Amino acid sequence: MRHSLRILILKITGFLLVMGFQPFAAAAMYKWVDEEGNTHYTESPPPPGITGKEMKPPPRVNSEPALKSLEEKQESLNKMDEARTKKQEDVQKAEKDKAMDQHLCDQARARLASYQRPRVTITDKDGTRRRAGEDERQAELAKSAELVKKYCK
Repeated sequence: MRHSLRILILKITGFLLVMGFQPFAAAAMYKWVDEEGNTHYTESPPPPGITGKEMKPPPRVNSEPALKSLEEKQESLNKMDEARTKKQEDVQKAEKDKAMDQHLCDQARARLASYQRPRVTITDKDGTRRRAGEDERQAELAKSAELVKKYCK
């Protein structure tokens, strides 16, 4: 649809350009037929002895309204393209955000499951492993439950 509309716009533009230059090329035109029956269209009168017909140039066409309409349609197409591109970007961002939330949800559930066991081993920042006390396990269990609420909607 968009491609065929642009082709139509280009055809209309070409027509309007040709019609817009008509007044400058509006010299007298002649139509005449030679001895062999060939029809000629020229800007100069026919040769002596051949009867020709002077043709009137086509009337001048005001192309300004058509050009303005064409520009408005092109602007409308550009706005539609921008809106479509923005919508696609929004959809992609929403999909990416959803995937990230799902990843965070999976991590939060795994963390919650690990703290639901009665014995929990924690690795400290210095790399040493130790068994968590019950108070520490309950605090981490509460934090994990909050993370599940936050990311698993």
